[in-house]
Amino acid sequence: MINNSFWTIIFTVQLKGISLMDVAHGPSFIYEPPARVLISSGSGGTVPCSAHGIPPPSLSWLDSMEQPVSVIKGLREVLQNGTLWFPQFNARDYNAQIHEQEYRCVATNPAGVIVSRHSSISTVMSGFQFSLTVYSVSVEVGNIALMKCGGGREYIDVIGWMRDSDELHTSGRILITTAGDLHIKDVQFTDSIYHYSCKYRNKISGEETLSKPGSIKVTESRGSSLNRPDTVNSAFRVKVGGSIDLPCVGQGYPPPVYSWYKMNQLTGNQEPLNASPSLFPRDSVLSIVGARRTDSGRYICKIHNSVSQFLVEHQLEVYSPLSSYVNPSYIVSDYGRTAIINCTVDGAPVLNVFWLKDGQIVMPSQRIRLTPTTLTIRNVMSSDGGMYQCLAVNEEEESQATAQLVLGSQPPVFNYVFPKEVHQEGPKISLRCEVSGNPPPSISWFLDQHRISFGSGRSLILHQNTGFVERVLIGQYLSAEGTVISHLNISTVLSTDGGLYRCVAKNSVGSVEHSARLNIYGPPTSRGRLNQTAVAGSDVLLVCPVSGYPIHKVEWSTQHQIIKGPRPAPLTNGSLLIRNVEKNDNIEYSCTAYSDGQGSATAYVVLIVIEAPKISPFAFDGDLKEGDRSQVSCTISSGDLPISIRWEKNGNQLEASKNVQIQSNPFSSSIFFFSLTAAHSGSYTCLAENSADVSNFTAQLIVKVSPHWLVEPANQTVVYHESVVINCQAGGNPRPTISWRRSTGNLNSVYEYVQTSDGNIQFHPNGSLVLKAVRQSGKLFSWTAGGLLNFLISVPVYFEHFKANRTAIVNQDAALVCNPFGDHPIRVVWRRGEQELNGKQDRFSFASANSSEGVMNTLTIRNVQRQDGREYTCFASNRFGSQYLTVQLAVYEPPEPPSSLYVSDLTSRSMVLSWYPAFDGNSPVLHYLVQFKPQAVPWREAGNITVSREHSYTRLDGLLPNNIYLLRVISVNSIGLGPPSLEIVAQTKEEVPSGSPVSVRVEAVSSTQILVSWQPPREDDRNGILLGYSVRYGELNSEHLTKKTVRSVSTTELRLSGLVPFTKYQVMVNAFNSIGAGPTSSRSIISTHEAVPGSPPEEVRCEPVSPSLLSISWKPPVQNMNGIVLGYSVTYRRENLVGGKDAIKEVKVGGLYTSITDLETYTSYYIKVAAFTKVGKGVSSEKLICTTGQDVPSAPEDVKAVVVSADSIKLSWRPPAWRNGDILSYSIFTQVDRQTSTTTVAATETEFLIKDLRERQHYEFWVVARTAIGTNQIYHSIRENCF
Repeated sequence: MINNSFWTIIFTVQLKGISLMDVAHGPSFIYEPPARVLISSGSGGTVPCSAHGIPPPSLSWLDSMEQPVSVIKGLREVLQNGTLWFPQFNARDYNAQIHEQEYRCVATNPAGVIVSRHSSISTVMSGFQFSLTVYSVSVEVGNIALMKCGGGREYIDVIGWMRDSDELHTSGRILITTAGDLHIKDVQFTDSIYHYSCKYRNKISGEETLSKPGSIKVTESRGSSLNRPDTVNSAFRVKVGGSIDLPCVGQGYPPPVYSWYKMNQLTGNQEPLNASPSLFPRDSVLSIVGARRTDSGRYICKIHNSVSQFLVEHQLEVYSPLSSYVNPSYIVSDYGRTAIINCTVDGAPVLNVFWLKDGQIVMPSQRIRLTPTTLTIRNVMSSDGGMYQCLAVNEEEESQATAQLVLGSQPPVFNYVFPKEVHQEGPKISLRCEVSGNPPPSISWFLDQHRISFGSGRSLILHQNTGFVERVLIGQYLSAEGTVISHLNISTVLSTDGGLYRCVAKNSVGSVEHSARLNIYGPPTSRGRLNQTAVAGSDVLLVCPVSGYPIHKVEWSTQHQIIKGPRPAPLTNGSLLIRNVEKNDNIEYSCTAYSDGQGSATAYVVLIVIEAPKISPFAFDGDLKEGDRSQVSCTISSGDLPISIRWEKNGNQLEASKNVQIQSNPFSSSIFFFSLTAAHSGSYTCLAENSADVSNFTAQLIVKVSPHWLVEPANQTVVYHESVVINCQAGGNPRPTISWRRSTGNLNSVYEYVQTSDGNIQFHPNGSLVLKAVRQSGKLFSWTAGGLLNFLISVPVYFEHFKANRTAIVNQDAALVCNPFGDHPIRVVWRRGEQELNGKQDRFSFASANSSEGVMNTLTIRNVQRQDGREYTCFASNRFGSQYLTVQLAVYEPPEPPSSLYVSDLTSRSMVLSWYPAFDGNSPVLHYLVQFKPQAVPWREAGNITVSREHSYTRLDGLLPNNIYLLRVISVNSIGLGPPSLEIVAQTKEEVPSGSPVSVRVEAVSSTQILVSWQPPREDDRNGILLGYSVRYGELNSEHLTKKTVRSVSTTELRLSGLVPFTKYQVMVNAFNSIGAGPTSSRSIISTHEAVPGSPPEEVRCEPVSPSLLSISWKPPVQNMNGIVLGYSVTYRRENLVGGKDAIKEVKVGGLYTSITDLETYTSYYIKVAAFTKVGKGVSSEKLICTTGQDVPSAPEDVKAVVVSADSIKLSWRPPAWRNGDILSYSIFTQVDRQTSTTTVAATETEFLIKDLRERQHYEFWVVARTAIGTNQIYHSIRENCF
């Protein structure tokens, strides 16, 4: 940092020496907006930004879309000093595009534009309460509880933890991480009685508040297991020098062990981590203090126990704040030169480096080359001037540095040029050219390729019209912005003033020109004969010196020959182009301009071709050294005289001096060096100029200078472990390389090169050697850089370790050793607390012995007692310094017995025994011995369990239910067993019976009842006092069983009723006590007795087969058959027949159908069907009415014929006695004279009047009834005479 600042100052001084007219100094930030800003709706907020420059820059803002920030009254405003202001606002006015946005400050002045880092705005609504809650957790006993504060962590900082009203600190089992989480190790059941709250601070208001509390539910371990870790793979970032805790929490039984590893990036191996001053593995947390960049990497936490293991991987990135520097910060580059800007970025990580010009990203091209450290601009152009920024970024921050590039020598560039114009004669005309460049260019005016100049007395050396002198004025001035402005004014324009006007701007770097026609209406007018000069080898354009407008045609000729091309080539605009002009082109050219209706005019152009100077290459001798003589000559091999020759060195005019002389003649020039020095080295340019052009050639002179000391190293006396700089600097050309060697061993005759690989040694750019800490313990060291250098190293008192732990057994002697190192003499003093110890105390004595490197001093304490266990301090000093060693003496003795034994999680076969550890005798408890026995068993037969020292509890398994046990605990350390604790008594709980009832029997009593009997379980299986039995039963293979409870131990049978006949049942019996039911007995299967069927046959059908036969069919009953169906009973009787049981007839069959015969014709019968088992007939089917088939009827009865009149007879009858079906009609047959006629009447008629008979004729009649089957037979007829 110091070196960079020094060189920045050097460059600033150099730049001030450059003479630049009115150069603006570009903007740079005085205060750059912060990366993150938190504002509140109730108070608003500001984002400050300030910058300086010459002239003072203006400040503006951009949003995340790179759009200019506008003022929105009441929501977002920009103050006069450039600060971005957010006034307080109501919730309804909240706008994420304003209040949750990224902004950049922009500083602008004429030199260029710079932009700041991004500033991210976050807004919190006023009145919003950040309420945190501690989440309750469930943890198996002996594991680590991880408690977190949840909710709104973005705007608060966790600053502490409370357990009820007590504040917690990291110590013992308590650990508060850098993330604000609480870890409680070796969780006990007593931890569940407390409530835990986190204490947090509001980042906006600064108010400190307690969260809502949470608790720990401590559960008993549920067998051997290892759960998936509570923490997941994560990425962490920490600033260099900061602290961070990497978490790793899991649960299991046995409680898991934690091991930490770091992944070696080169080998890929997992290397175990041990405690160091900056790295502490602490089970569930890996603490890193004073983080270094080398601490970055992948860390592996292995959580493992006897069951399984899990790995948690964390990626740690140690970063340092980014800071950027550019060198040089102010650079002047001539046009066409190369400009280089270097960028140095400190901090890490660096994800990317961008280059900006005037706030825009610089893109690489053929001229511009970009690397993260260098911006190179070749062939600098006018557009390259401005403000450059090196912008370094990573995920968290940005850093930028600013440099200004100023164009030194800049060729002319037009800012404004006059256009082509057409005018009538008479008005005023003004032509203007504006041009910028450095040095400021001069502007010349030309008409038709010939310069407009004024001789003495303002006579125009070109124009034949002397009136042009009074009408033309050329003016030129330099504006405040550095722009050269030139006007050509014509007061009263005439047609003879028309032509091709050209303005040419020129300075020492280059030239630029612009031409356009000024056309004035009028006839063609010649300007006579004019001369035009051209450089050999170039292209030349001849313009016809004829005014007037319009001109319709121009013809060129030479030596009375019209020129048609291709060389010279007439152009359509009337000019003549001659490419690659040569000496033989020195002739006169004539041009004739024609105008329709206005005649023509002829003018002449005499072309004069001159040749530019040509320089023969030259070079300096390649092996020149300081003090030599040298000469170099620049010879002009061709070119028109006169030629002027001059010399430049490194771009500046070369002047003769004492040791440098210049001699010139008309076509050569030489430089003579009488005694070369390093200052003569450089680039020498010969410039030859004539009226045609300027030529140049450059040669490099290198004067070699032997290395010599500018600053020679000197002997020094340094202090061990302190830093030292050995100044060394050498000059020479080329620049010498400085290397260092040091002596090895005790002799100064063998040397080895100094390396910087260990990081303790650095080489300064000027050659000096920097030792960060003198490490060698020897007295005399020699370093060389072309000479011998001695260092006397003085060693102050130091200890290899500043703290030591010592142990002693009570009633024995203890020896405390103090071994300081350093130069003699060394004085040693022992203290216990504030008391200085000496040999006058009874039990204390001292012994001291010198060594080549220091002193060994021993303090002996005889007959050590418990109160001797404390901290002792050994103070050591010599003339170069002092140090002290702290020795912690621990007095070991057998441990005291644990106290406060209590039992929890008591079950029928286990219990958890917990205790409070007592004084461990200053020797860590190795383990605990837990003894337990039934009440009636002596202690010598007790069971023993060894418990790890990390736990103060254990689970006793394999106990018997409802038994009384005695328990005690003994502590064991390296000294031995301590006395046992007081005994406590505990009784196990009852347990459900472990055996089922025996001798279970089942017996079918009837078709609906079963008798179940059993005997109680065996005594060993009862596990308590039996309260009764449960009988479960149900149909075989049924999922649903019915439960009957017998609440009497003496009752050992149960009658089950309401069962389904002829059904298999499963029956099981179990016993129960106050805890619950035991296992059921084996399944017993039995079937109930048969019964009559409980359901009728299904789908009973009846079909008439004939007038006397019915067919009956059915299907078996679907359910409730209640036994084996042996057959079916079919009963039937005539409908509406009254006759009691005798009218009912029955048919038994074994199948599913039958036929009933001997039935009456067309008669309805009631029919029922029932199934029967060996027990009897079951339920009959519903009554089914079935009718037999129809037949022909019997003859109508009581047929009579009565003469009604002379020509009509009335015939009457009664229906047949046996209709045998439905009577459809009656047919009346009439026969006379052996001729028969038939008349059909409706079935409802029983008489019929026969008309239109013949008198005194004998007629014979008969009547026939008809059914669907047919008519009855004719048995007799009735005869009657008509009178």
